[in-house]
Amino acid sequence: MKRKQLLSLAALILAACMVVGCGKKTSGPEQTEASEDANTSAESITDPADDPEDDTQTAVEAQEASAEPQEESGEAQEAAAESEQEEAQEASTEAAEAEEGTQLANPWKESETAWEAGEDAGVGYFMIPYDGTMTGIGPLNWYGFRYMENLAEADGAIGAADLTVRKGLRQESEDVSGDYNEYAFAWDQSADGWDVHCFGNEEGKAMKAIWLSDNFSYSIMVRGQGDIADTFGLEAADVELLVSEIQ
Repeated sequence: MKRKQLLSLAALILAACMVVGCGKKTSGPEQTEASEDANTSAESITDPADDPEDDTQTAVEAQEASAEPQEESGEAQEAAAESEQEEAQEASTEAAEAEEGTQLANPWKESETAWEAGEDAGVGYFMIPYDGTMTGIGPLNWYGFRYMENLAEADGAIGAADLTVRKGLRQESEDVSGDYNEYAFAWDQSADGWDVHCFGNEEGKAMKAIWLSDNFSYSIMVRGQGDIADTFGLEAADVELLVSEIQ
């Protein structure tokens, strides 16, 4: 009995082993095919056309390509800015040179007194009426003296009118007034033994008077204020008084 049971148990074990063996043989090829399919899928996923590194490289190249026009535009802007800066510097330099030239073109220098102005100008002593001298139109007051080569000047006021007296070398000019206006009237007057040429816009009222003495030329200029600037002038007596005090 026991032997019969053992035989039956052995038969069952043998049958089970056969079933397991068949299952392994059947799954081998299928497993291989599945593996091949998996490999194929992996290859399709890792196709060089879809390689992320290639995509990254392409994006970088695109960025570099788009950056080139921007770089060119930046260079153009820098060049334009440099050009504008150079033009501004040149304009500033030209303006400075023009200003310097204007300053150099002014030959006048200041003096403390009329005497010093004459000495520094090279015209010897320069004598003018005393400050406060009374004239027919008010007191005479001086407020400035200056000179340039061969010409001395005294600036002041007579009454409410501006007054300028000059002394220069006769060889330079017979008229050292620096005034080139045209006047309605011109006449001659004797003053302290000198022949004085007078000019004005009203007869007998001298706005300018010039005369010569040895190697020197003299001038008197007077200008009124406001509405009488073009008509105000010195009477004959005031012309004589000033001429007699100027040397």
